Amino acid sequence: MSESELELDAELDAELFDVLFRGEIQAGQNVEQVKQRVGAIFKLDKAKLERLFSGQTPYLKRNTDITSADKILCAMEHAGAIAEVIACVVKPQILSMAPLGSNVLPEQESESGEVSPALDPEKLAALAGMVAEPTGAYVLNAEEHSEVASLDIDTSHLSLEDPEDA
Repeated sequence: MSESELELDAELDAELFDVLFRGEIQAGQNVEQVKQRVGAIFKLDKAKLERLFSGQTPYLKRNTDITSADKILCAMEHAGAIAEVIACVVKPQILSMAPLGSNVLPEQESESGEVSPALDPEKLAALAGMVAEPTGAYVLNAEEHSEVASLDIDTSHLSLEDPEDA
């Protein structure tokens, strides 16, 4: 495989796909037999099977990887039906951090009609000294660490062999 093909495969693996079925069957196939095979593959009752073959465009699977989409496509082709795999349009969520000290909670209205912040300033001041440490960092002070003594345990009498085989 060339480098560009590997990059394309990596892109396809990262993307999500939808599998569509418009009720179409392959040429030379009997509609009722195809319905029975598709119903058996997806374990559908008659009502769901009729809705699937109604000619609308129901999704067989949404937001799936290319491997799963290909398996469904192959199963549908084997049953005599024509399915389609299309790239899923996913809008990326943009998250942003609020500036330090900003109130991100909604303000609450008291019974007297006054608007007050969701957290009172005393609680916010108590949180001001908190720091998020990176994963694996020691969060305890030196005096808070406790020494763990290792134990010398005799395991010479233990065996992995079945006692009946000996």
